[in-house]
Amino acid sequence: MLLPPGGSGVELVLDADGGRDVRSHQEAADPMAGCWLLIAGSWQLAADISLLFNAVDLPSSNLTIDTTDGVRLEARWDLPNTPHAAVVFCHPHPQYGGTMHAPLMTRVTKELVGHGFAVLRFNFRGVGESTGTWGGGDAEITDVAAAMSTARSEGMQVHLSGWSFGAATSLRWQARTGDASRWVGIAPPVGLFELPTALEPAKRTIIIGDRDQFVTVAEVEAYGRSIGARVEVLSGSDHFFTFRHERVAEIMAETFNG
Repeated sequence: MLLPPGGSGVELVLDADGGRDVRSHQEAADPMAGCWLLIAGSWQLAADISLLFNAVDLPSSNLTIDTTDGVRLEARWDLPNTPHAAVVFCHPHPQYGGTMHAPLMTRVTKELVGHGFAVLRFNFRGVGESTGTWGGGDAEITDVAAAMSTARSEGMQVHLSGWSFGAATSLRWQARTGDASRWVGIAPPVGLFELPTALEPAKRTIIIGDRDQFVTVAEVEAYGRSIGARVEVLSGSDHFFTFRHERVAEIMAETFNG
């Protein structure tokens, strides 16, 4: 069961997983490694800015989630007094600094709680206190499945969302399972990561900044049309939506409530 509100703050710390060591062994295996490393450095800068201006303290309930392949995921609920629905919210790339405590994850969670949603965040396998190791992007789909199962056990309607890698992985889970939950993808890495096109009809929204460093608006709009998703373009925003988290959450709430 969901515990009543009564927790303390969150840690806004990102770890680029070794910096130079990551670069040396990842670039050979991943032609996009240089791009992902740039993302990791940008996440750290965003974290520094968030620490200065956007400290967050939310009522919370910490828990662990067991996957079907024996991994135990670190997770947390953030709760309004009376939630009317839940959102499973998936974080950015585990190999390049992404965690459930990333600034956008934390700020958007706070805003969603203000809209009456219970938000379940979790660390993918090998991140933070989660057991296991990086699964190449495929095993992480199993992590999404476990989080969705946990959220649904609370008896509420459950929606799904993710940022960057989290957007891609959550959507891949929907493709694999035929799930038709409402979904919001924040800056999905179109062209950098394999994204599905065969999906069950559902209400879906993609949010992209017109200054995103890693994907163009035209690419995202084309992909959105291919899956029947609404695309919301935030003028002046990049991949991290600094100081635009409230608007991101408003768009998410419109999709989930509409």
